[in-house]
Amino acid sequence: MLFLILGWILLVFGGILVLVVGPVRVSSGAGSALALPFVGALALPFVGGMALTGLAMIYAGELVRVFFTIEDNTRAAAEHLYKMVSEKTTSKT
Repeated sequence: MLFLILGWILLVFGGILVLVVGPVRVSSGAGSALALPFVGALALPFVGGMALTGLAMIYAGELVRVFFTIEDNTRAAAEHLYKMVSEKTTSKT
């Protein structure tokens, strides 16, 4: 569950930052016009990686959830099968 929560947080913030940092262009002043797109170009892979890490964490959390569901269903099927076999063996004697 923790993977899912952290994954969604990273995905949402990473997606928002990609939308904010990606189109950054400033035309006022020579220093800021050169510096801000450069910083945006450096930050874009970082926030894109943050969004991809969020997706990977969501995937890992869902995979863990699937494994636990499979384990629960396997245990329930085994208990049901044990009950069916024990009822048949007790009714024959």
